[in-house]
Amino acid sequence: MQAITGRPLTLDIELDEIPLESTVSIFRPYKEGETRFSFDWKTPKKEDSILRSFITAFCSKYQEPDPATYSRNCPCYGDRWKKHAEPWENPKTHWNCALWGHHRDHQTSKEKLKSQVVANFAKFDAGMARLGFYETNYGIGLFTIYGGAWVKQSLENMSDYLTRHGIPYRNELSDAGWVTRFVIGLDKPAHSSILGGY
Repeated sequence: MQAITGRPLTLDIELDEIPLESTVSIFRPYKEGETRFSFDWKTPKKEDSILRSFITAFCSKYQEPDPATYSRNCPCYGDRWKKHAEPWENPKTHWNCALWGHHRDHQTSKEKLKSQVVANFAKFDAGMARLGFYETNYGIGLFTIYGGAWVKQSLENMSDYLTRHGIPYRNELSDAGWVTRFVIGLDKPAHSSILGGY
């Protein structure tokens, strides 16, 4: 979640797994040792939809100031950004400066957030992608919609791993095409065990 958003967001859950068909609160930093509520995420019914659902919620609900929306040379008001620049750039005040309370028209747009997510995915490598594999009832899944060189390498690595261990599988895309599945067809604990050795 943090790697794809590029922000130190946290989940408010006490479980090892994200609960399906539930509401999970997402928090952002505020001050050292403190967080603030950011948005609620209604988790999907299917495991393959978790990341897609989170990205959709993040892009549509997350509110963060966008420095680009402030004028630098307004004919009436002059530089409207200057007084905010120092607290925004300072790591100690970034997450609790006055900008966080400004109007919606000064927040980062849904489109800009989505382009940031896509750019963050492009920076992944196969090592980071290893963390993206997850066990399901059908086998093992990997969120691959935004692609990049890491996707091909990750899929090859998992394929090699399963083949070396004599585990039969087939690949397919999820219904929405966001996830590449390694369909193994055992049960979830067995798939978890397979993934645990990867």
